[in-house]
Amino acid sequence: MNLTLISRKKHYIFVFFVFLLSLVSCEKFDNGKEPINPTTDEAKITSFILKKELNPQLKADITAEIDDKEKIITLVIDYDVTSTLFTPTITLSDETTISPDASQQIDGLKQNKYTVTRKDASKEYSVKFLINQPLSLISLNVNGAKAWYNEVDDKYYTSIHEKKWSDKAIIAPYGTGIQKVLFDGVEIDPTQPSTIIDLKKEHTLRIEKGGSYLEKTIVARGLPIFVIDANFKNINNIPEKNEARKEVEISVYDGKKDGKYTVEKLYAGIKRRGGWTSSEYNGHEKLPYSIEFWDKDTKLEKDTTLFGLRKDGDWILDACATDYIRTRNRISTDIWNDIARLPYKNAEPKARPGTRGKFVELFFNGKYHGMYCITEKVDRNQLNLDMENGYLYKAKDWDVGTRFKYYYSLPNDGDENWIMDSELGWQTKYPKPNFKWTPLVDLTKFIVDNNGDTFKNGIVSRFDIDNLVDFFLFINLIGGTDNISKNSYVGFYNLASTNNKEKLGFYTAWDLDATFGREYDHSRVNNDTNIYGLKWGKQISGEIINHLILKAVQTNAGDINSKIKSRWTELRQKEFKQENLMARFYDYQKRLENSGAYQREIDAWQGGDETRPLTPELEYINSWLTSRLSYLDNYIQNWDSHLKEF
Repeated sequence: MNLTLISRKKHYIFVFFVFLLSLVSCEKFDNGKEPINPTTDEAKITSFILKKELNPQLKADITAEIDDKEKIITLVIDYDVTSTLFTPTITLSDETTISPDASQQIDGLKQNKYTVTRKDASKEYSVKFLINQPLSLISLNVNGAKAWYNEVDDKYYTSIHEKKWSDKAIIAPYGTGIQKVLFDGVEIDPTQPSTIIDLKKEHTLRIEKGGSYLEKTIVARGLPIFVIDANFKNINNIPEKNEARKEVEISVYDGKKDGKYTVEKLYAGIKRRGGWTSSEYNGHEKLPYSIEFWDKDTKLEKDTTLFGLRKDGDWILDACATDYIRTRNRISTDIWNDIARLPYKNAEPKARPGTRGKFVELFFNGKYHGMYCITEKVDRNQLNLDMENGYLYKAKDWDVGTRFKYYYSLPNDGDENWIMDSELGWQTKYPKPNFKWTPLVDLTKFIVDNNGDTFKNGIVSRFDIDNLVDFFLFINLIGGTDNISKNSYVGFYNLASTNNKEKLGFYTAWDLDATFGREYDHSRVNNDTNIYGLKWGKQISGEIINHLILKAVQTNAGDINSKIKSRWTELRQKEFKQENLMARFYDYQKRLENSGAYQREIDAWQGGDETRPLTPELEYINSWLTSRLSYLDNYIQNWDSHLKEF
């Protein structure tokens, strides 16, 4: 017979003890003799016992349940028996024989059968062993996705995908000895949808076996759960951005597609990242981090996919702390992804002009640290630049170089930064480590040194005008005061291509949290009448002026002025339509409020990195957009009459 383990999915173990009782009448016959016990004509096993005296591995005698109809003998054995060889004690009906011999040992790991015979009739019994497991909870699945057990607070955390927030959940504990499952005091079937889980409160899971029970707290989240475990206790011990990464272990618990995006125990290195936002001296307590996934043995970078996004080793945990409502950067980048045109799109249809990201709730060493956005990076992989002849440069600071106004000196190939002594503000991002500045130097020199028709005729073979139009209109739509000459990238897809479009420079946007009516320091930008890239109020000077855009408009390079007007009209029908823009904010508001994540973010950071209630801030954004769009509509409609200003 097989030693049969009860499936955890059935959750129930039934232990029966069968006793044979003989009732003897006290009434005497007339002759004064006791009546004789009636005999049966059947061949039967009437009792089957494993006695402790013959089986020292047992704690007590075990009496089997005998099902004569199914001809099955069931024995329930403790899970911790030291031997599976047993000597049975078998009782038979009158005049019945048994084969094999009743005194012969049986092995609980093998098939065991007995044939009993009386006169000319016989029957065959099978012996089945069940394991009597102790009550335990090993793991928990909700809607097919694994929940995270937090040893620090002894609670299970589960992520519920937003499409299932209003659906009854399948709550399936896995363990041993489970006979009954209760959720918030109500018995449930762990194989069927049973109850809607409230995302804003804690719940009680109870498993029972006989008189024994275990209880655990379940905490449901409407966002994925991002867990970082480290051998250093405090998140403040994560290294500075210019220091070596520290080793951590990362697990992600996601409720989508039956746990498709759930991954556990990924090896990685972590450090701080960012400029203003990474500095505690600027009042920020909630800091952004750079994550690089590693091969555990070699510590070399290992490409990893999160949430169905790109497969890459480098990721960003964006704290979004500059923004009161935490969503401006994500929403602005989503808009850029939808409208930006890349000059090499035909060659690389899968290239993305910006990053994608996913909001998560972060735990570090079991402690909750609020809401973060796990984000892709702007790099060669994201833009699908040619590996041999592609180049990417980051505008890191507000300097004359990033505004294409002056250059005092030129960098040497192999130098990473063209920034400090020269005050030119650039950082090379690709290729690394063999940095090469020639493409950006050539572009900068041409813009600075040329004007009029020379500039007009030459820039169209050096920079993509359609992309420049998109960048200019986008930055003006969102009020990107911190992006027109900083927090952006200039790239070249393939300078060795025979197709001139594939050699053109292009812009991509980055770090867009100081937008939609707020500065990088949280302050409001009321009555915004700036034309970013061209003028600050009425002044055509200062850090807001981008001389690539200014000279292109002044010379009408590539018919840029007509393209600005027609592209604005086109985008205002859909992507730049106010109700569509606000719909993005309302969608995030619904997700973050209904999931409870935004309130937890407020609670987590109420002592610093201030948050604001979503509704009043969205009312401000809507009001700001009304004013801003009205101003831009009027300004661009009369674009030709404004050209004399430049």
